[in-house]
Amino acid sequence: MREHQGTLGPYASDIVISRQGVGSFKVVSCFGSVIRDILLEHGIDLDSEREWFPFQDYLDAIWEVRDRFGDATMFSIGCNVSSEALWPAGIDSLGAALASIDAAYHLNHRGDADIGFYAARQLSPDHHELTCHTPYPPYLDLGIIRGICKTFAPENEPWAISQPSPDDSGDCPHRFVVGVSTSNGAKPRHAWMNSESALLQAVLEEAYSVMNDVAETLTQRTIEMQGSRDQYKRLINNLGERFAVFSESLETRELLYISSGCEQIFDLPSSSALAHRLEDVIRWSDDSRRLMRENHRKTTSGEASHQCHEYSFHHSSGHLRHVEITSRIARDLDGSLVNEGIIQNITYRKELELELQQAATHDPLTSLLNRGEFERRYSNEYQRSQRYKRPLSVIMLDLDHFKLMNDAHGHQAGDAVLRAVADIVLSETRQSDVCGRYGGEEIVMALPDAPPADAERFAERVRQRIQGQRIPYGQQMLQLTASLGVATSDPTCPSAAALISWADQALYASKAAGRNCTTVHRPARHDAASERPERSGEDRLSHLA
Repeated sequence: MREHQGTLGPYASDIVISRQGVGSFKVVSCFGSVIRDILLEHGIDLDSEREWFPFQDYLDAIWEVRDRFGDATMFSIGCNVSSEALWPAGIDSLGAALASIDAAYHLNHRGDADIGFYAARQLSPDHHELTCHTPYPPYLDLGIIRGICKTFAPENEPWAISQPSPDDSGDCPHRFVVGVSTSNGAKPRHAWMNSESALLQAVLEEAYSVMNDVAETLTQRTIEMQGSRDQYKRLINNLGERFAVFSESLETRELLYISSGCEQIFDLPSSSALAHRLEDVIRWSDDSRRLMRENHRKTTSGEASHQCHEYSFHHSSGHLRHVEITSRIARDLDGSLVNEGIIQNITYRKELELELQQAATHDPLTSLLNRGEFERRYSNEYQRSQRYKRPLSVIMLDLDHFKLMNDAHGHQAGDAVLRAVADIVLSETRQSDVCGRYGGEEIVMALPDAPPADAERFAERVRQRIQGQRIPYGQQMLQLTASLGVATSDPTCPSAAALISWADQALYASKAAGRNCTTVHRPARHDAASERPERSGEDRLSHLA
């Protein structure tokens, strides 16, 4: 960036420039909006109600413009400065204006080699000479001189700025003759200083040169950006089968871009997904599809600009797979709103989570709930039954003579029997039922909304299936029976623990009655017959070779 010349700087504090003068500045060449921003940076707001602005602020702004747009542009600006400026009192002629420049530089800038200085002298009543000692082309100053001439020269007489050949000594880099005629014989070397059309051509040529530089820079930047974009695409495509990057229209939800990871995750080529909605080309689960639509509603309504959710879909392999989609609203190159994000395949993570959850909540031998998880879920069911006054039945099951079978055939045989019995229980229960291994060979079942009669029939069905089950173990077929106790909540049941206790009492009643039967706990009544538990079934134990 070149050093700034200080033309008119010494008395700039005494000069103001009109709104009209500043306004003409902003339409120079094709950089109006940029120039307006530069003016604002220097405290000149054309949207304000001020009619005059400090010339020094204006001068600071135009130096910045010159640094950006070139010298010919500055000549045009200089013309506006001098013709629109409000000059101090006493400067009412061409000679007085030029003399003020001379006086200013003699007073303030004489000997300043970096800035330079000006010397003015009168050659004749109609001719003045201005010698500019500066290492830079004084385009702005020429513009100012041109504006001075337009301001102070007689309107009915022509005026001209000429630049004679440099002196042999070379001590005067820039020497100009200013006057209302050219009778001294000097021919203008720069015709554009005197012609509006030639001036415009010079400004446009300068702007064209600047534009060429900008175009070359943009071309180079485009090449660099294309290289970066290609590298970015390669990096995205190298993310592997776990990730895919996408961009979709916020309005239509159609995919504008999706990386090759789409094929690895969804078994769908990227080209087949483009211009389609992600919701339509993937077989999402019902819950995921509803969640996806709800999240899109939140995004378009402005409730959420950033989202991260898990979704499930049916893969072509027939398995249920899982992805996590993280997205954020952004603006595309054309200014339109898009939803951009990353799709991550989290199937392995979800399967691992399910395994960990299974290990934490289920008995590893029977796949029934462990006691802690059963009690948690059972407590919830009990509270629900009390809140809505719905029946809840509990069944306690215990295998008859299980210890004898273990002693006779070993613990591995006992494990095989427990697994077989658990399979029977799980196959008979509903999805809403809660079943767990209570301890040893005891199994507990909680049946929501099951009255006593239904719970008893269910228990009998399980008992009969266990009785008829032949369990292969080695070269043998094992068979044994079970005793069951049933209890159903009623207004007299004080707690969840009490209901379990009632079912346990009924189970012991089955054991006492000879095993292989089902006993239903009945609320206590005053008649003696009601105090005896109701039982069904028979005791049976055998081992078949």
